[in-house]
Parts: sequence; structure tokens; C-alpha cells
Amino acid sequence: MLNKKVVKIVGLVIGFCVPYAFGADLGSVASTVTGTLVSVMKLVTAGAYVAGFGLTVAALFKFKAHKENPQQAPLGTCIALLLVGICLIFLPSIVNIGGGTLGASNQGGVGGFNSV
Repeated sequence: MLNKKVVKIVGLVIGFCVPYAFGADLGSVASTVTGTLVSVMKLVTAGAYVAGFGLTVAALFKFKAHKENPQQAPLGTCIALLLVGICLIFLPSIVNIGGGTLGASNQGGVGGFNSV
């Protein structure tokens, strides 16, 4: 059985060498990786929105459960769910602003949204 590290190294070597075997240069490989990272960032953005709204709705149900039976649903859980949900909803905007502050180009923006 092969070690997991060996399999990862072989996969990376094949991943970097195969494009050169078919005549691709480093620029085209870099643009392909950049295109893939844009898609990954859109997926992370969508996941943050969905998880944020889900946790916010769960917090509202926990607040209702706390109102009905305060000893079964502690107030700290409700507040924690609400705060994490709000942070996840605003995460893509914060990343977009932080990227602009650090000098990242804003070709597609975070999640495909362009900021001014």
C-alpha cells in the first residue's frame, strides 16, 4: 500500500507535468488555475450566504424555544447562533473590501460581484 504523502506528491508532479507535455506554457496553466480559483471563491461565497441565513433562522427558532422553556434552550446558544449567522452573511463583503485594501485586482469581485 502506498503512503498518502507519496500519492499526493505523484499527483502534484503529474498535474504540473502533463500540461507541458501537451504544449501548454506556464501562463496558460496559471490562467487555468486562476479561473478555477474564481469558481471556488464563488462556491465559498454561496456557501457562506446559505449557512449564514440557515444559522440565523435556526437562532430565531432557538429564541422561540427559549421563550417557551428557558432551562432547555439557553440564551447563550441563541445569541451565538445569531452572531455566527450574521458574520457568515457579511463574510463575502468583508473579504471583498479586505482584498481591495490589500491591492488585489477586482476583475470579478468576490462571488462575481463588482464593487466600486
